[in-house]
Amino acid sequence: LTKDVHRHYLKPLSSAAARLGTWHFAIALSESGDWFQGLWEQRAKLQHIPKLIVWGEKDKLLPLSLLDKWEKNFPEAKVKRIKAGHFVQEEKGSEVTDAIQSFIAT
Repeated sequence: LTKDVHRHYLKPLSSAAARLGTWHFAIALSESGDWFQGLWEQRAKLQHIPKLIVWGEKDKLLPLSLLDKWEKNFPEAKVKRIKAGHFVQEEKGSEVTDAIQSFIAT
């Protein structure tokens, strides 16, 4: 992220009190494994829906090993790997836009 974009994300979280909601959200996500597993078990419902997976190759939160799992389970999906981190839409917005436009056009 550029310094300006990074500041944009950090400004609303400038104090410990302001970060409390984000902290609780992260805890809730970490405790939601059963719920996410239940969704994953329903993935067959998505089999016949066109899919575009845009993935940041440098994402530390969602590493490429997770993309491998998605590619194995959705081999028909179009996958666009982009040299970016977790905020791929911010870091490489034009590449994301191009991937979406190309996907929609096909």
